[in-house]
Amino acid sequence: MRTDFTYLSYTAYANSIAVDSIGQSYHGKLTLHEALQQWGESLKKYGEEEGFTVR
Repeated sequence: MRTDFTYLSYTAYANSIAVDSIGQSYHGKLTLHEALQQWGESLKKYGEEEGFTVR
């Protein structure tokens, strides 16, 4: 079991935008890899805009 896992401070936001990217994969507009990459980039950008240190 990992002990270093923590939820994002903005997990609710992350969940709310997941369909923006993942949904495109479901409908064949993006591969799952592309969708997850897009979602990650969106989360990173949001985190930085909110003043979080994102690695």
